[in-house]
Amino acid sequence: MILLARNVITGDGKTCLKNMAILIGKDGKIEKIALFTQLKMEFSLEEVKDYGNASILPGLFDMHVHLGYYYS
Repeated sequence: MILLARNVITGDGKTCLKNMAILIGKDGKIEKIALFTQLKMEFSLEEVKDYGNASILPGLFDMHVHLGYYYS
């Protein structure tokens, strides 16, 4: 799968890649980050998810849960 967004935030506190795409492997891990045109040519059969003006921050999970509600 190829993910496309305006910003790819690498998480190092310094780097924000503009207009890049991410190739996600079958194991769910990032395999490659490059220009969308390059990834699309190299992996033409991959599904593309375009998130437009959004930012992608790999590894960020929404861990907001209410475990206590289960017991009430």
